[in-house]
Amino acid sequence: MHDGGEIIFNLPNGLQAYMLVDGKDNRIDNGPIEVVNDTNKFSGTSVIANGISCMGCHKNGMRELTPDNIREGHGLTGVLAQKVRSLYPKPAKMTEVIKQDERLFLTSLRETVLPYVPEFAEDLRKLKEMPEPITKLVIAHRDDALTLENVAAELDFDDSSRLKIIINGNDKLKKLRTLCQPGGSINRAEWEKYETTIEGSLFQICATALGKGKPYTLDE
Repeated sequence: MHDGGEIIFNLPNGLQAYMLVDGKDNRIDNGPIEVVNDTNKFSGTSVIANGISCMGCHKNGMRELTPDNIREGHGLTGVLAQKVRSLYPKPAKMTEVIKQDERLFLTSLRETVLPYVPEFAEDLRKLKEMPEPITKLVIAHRDDALTLENVAAELDFDDSSRLKIIINGNDKLKKLRTLCQPGGSINRAEWEKYETTIEGSLFQICATALGKGKPYTLDE
């Protein structure tokens, strides 16, 4: 039984979608670190996280093939060798197919980003030089140091000074009082970490205390 695999397929708009599966073809969120790892750490660690790691690695669509270690290095003979050759086309054929997929992706990407970054969408060669935007946004979001203004925006307050007054007068929001100090901040992980032993994440606790809604979890 194989350990699992990565599935890449085209969406109707020509862009790509990704899925990781285990050895029983069940969808998984992260690739097992003992099998595969993300040297770029797009997800924040070496773990391959479905979606973000894939988009970072495949910024230009399909990647060029590494040397063919299956067709040329399987060590089989007879009928089994013929089976391998029938399943795995020659490198030249695979390269041709990869180039076709790459062009489809880049053409679709150009149509998507043209209104926003026309300087990169002039031609496909220029587009390939464009920094991958999704991973940059995720990293910036993940590593955020949230200020009072940031937290106010996430809690749907137009005026952070009003939130400051509420924080100082509500003991349920006391964990946010560090934000009321000069230069005060909390990190994103602390804000979003879900705690099963209490009322949820700090964000959920504060939103509930402020009457902004009822926390919802995936296990409900």
